[in-house]
Amino acid sequence: MKNLEKKKTFIAFLYLVSIVFLPCWIA
Repeated sequence: MKNLEKKKTFIAFLYLVSIVFLPCWIA
C-alpha cells in the first residue's frame, strides 16, 4: 500500500515538472 502511494507521488511530481518545463522546451 505504501509502495503504491510512493509511486503515485512520483507520478504527480513528474506531471508537475513536465507542466513547468514543457513551455521552456517549446519556446
